[in-house]
Amino acid sequence: MPARRTQLYLSEAQWKAVEEKARRLGTSAAEMIHQAIDQSLGRRPPLDDVLDRVAGAWAGLEQFDSAYLARIRAEWDRRTGD
Repeated sequence: MPARRTQLYLSEAQWKAVEEKARRLGTSAAEMIHQAIDQSLGRRPPLDDVLDRVAGAWAGLEQFDSAYLARIRAEWDRRTGD
């Protein structure tokens, strides 16, 4: 998608919050600002982008072991009648 270069002013607090969140998410401040604008306009990111961001999010978390997943799947099946 072609992009148009622009300039905007952020308060020091806004900039620090954007930088900190971008660092935690492993993305850039520019990407954080793009996402915030899209969200405020009611635009949804393409599904592939969402899946890329969440892929592996539960990896290594012990509370999501196979026994836990089997229990929640069984509960889902019970609720939905599958």
